[in-house]
Amino acid sequence: MSPSFMNDEIRGLIENHRLGWTLARPFYTDSAVYELEVERIFRKSWLFAGHISRIPKPGDYFLYEFDGESLIIIRADDDRLHALLNVCRHRGSRVCPDESGHVHYLVCPYHAWAYERDGRLKAARLMPDDFDRTQFGLCEARLQVLEGFIFVSLADDPPDFTPVVRDIRPHLEPHEFGQVRICHTARRLVRANWKILAENFRECYHCGPSHPELCRTLLLAAAVGSPRLTQKERHLNEQAMARWRQMGLVTDRVAHTVENWFQAYRVPIGEGMVSLTLDGQFVAPPMGCFGDPEEVGHLNVAILPTFCLEASVDHALIMCFTPVGPALTRLQMDWLVRGDAVEGVDYEVERVTEMWQIVGDQDWKLCEDTQAGVTSRHYQPGPYAEIESKPDIFVRWYLRQL
Repeated sequence: MSPSFMNDEIRGLIENHRLGWTLARPFYTDSAVYELEVERIFRKSWLFAGHISRIPKPGDYFLYEFDGESLIIIRADDDRLHALLNVCRHRGSRVCPDESGHVHYLVCPYHAWAYERDGRLKAARLMPDDFDRTQFGLCEARLQVLEGFIFVSLADDPPDFTPVVRDIRPHLEPHEFGQVRICHTARRLVRANWKILAENFRECYHCGPSHPELCRTLLLAAAVGSPRLTQKERHLNEQAMARWRQMGLVTDRVAHTVENWFQAYRVPIGEGMVSLTLDGQFVAPPMGCFGDPEEVGHLNVAILPTFCLEASVDHALIMCFTPVGPALTRLQMDWLVRGDAVEGVDYEVERVTEMWQIVGDQDWKLCEDTQAGVTSRHYQPGPYAEIESKPDIFVRWYLRQL
């Protein structure tokens, strides 16, 4: 498509989309579609910014950046968190050039305007006597914290976050994610449209052919396409549900629908398996407040459009998918362990990260190969399999946002 691809053409693509089929080529490749997504989805949604363990003390901050915007996520003197626009109110310079750090005041490097940790303007050199500092604090974006996970919104009127708290918090609370810390971070650019990654992580149709290591540990993945293992997985799930109810854990799934932009569910791992690791055993001390950590299973939480959490009882992985173009997605993976766990004593980073490093590398290759395919002029949308209902629901949700 040409750079002048118009909304009328996009509207036609939306209207002509065949339910139960993948999207047409421009949705994965066209810059005009991407710009529309940024405006109608990402700039109106709650975006995952980071975990509170990155800023434990007043004055600690890190930057969250998207689509030319830079937010200073900072802990103020009263311990509250703020998402301040990294734009000086004098001449527009970036106030914080560094990705993270600690400050007593936020001082613009250009003309030394100084701001309090909550964004209020403290000092502005050589301004006239009638200059009102109270009118020139840093602008602020909306911020919400859910069990230690920080979300921000660039919208003036973002979606109500209350349903997320109401439905997702009960699944997260027992893990005590507010008391964990990041033990390892990995970043990479995936050469694929963000929706290809979103579709990939919503189905396990590909798990058998593509993820042998995962299938050896997670029965749910291995059971796809196998009547015998499906029956075994169903029986294991029924037993696990009964145990979880006795433990006081939430067993009702929160489903992603055309209207609902978040999901949460817990699954058993496999017989004799207590953590989603290569050997199915613990690689770090158990997190949270569980009576029997070996019976907790594995928790999945996703909050569109950027947040995915994969959590066993001893460690967890946050994946944040941020689009930077029609065919490029910035990925950040943060592994979590208990806050008091000591590297080299309680865990080894390599053991904590190895399963999802392997599975991730397999997935990124699949996504990049898919991007290469949908870029072809000969690509045509194809039908989802019955087991791919979640990618289909995601596509319907996506089109509704546009």
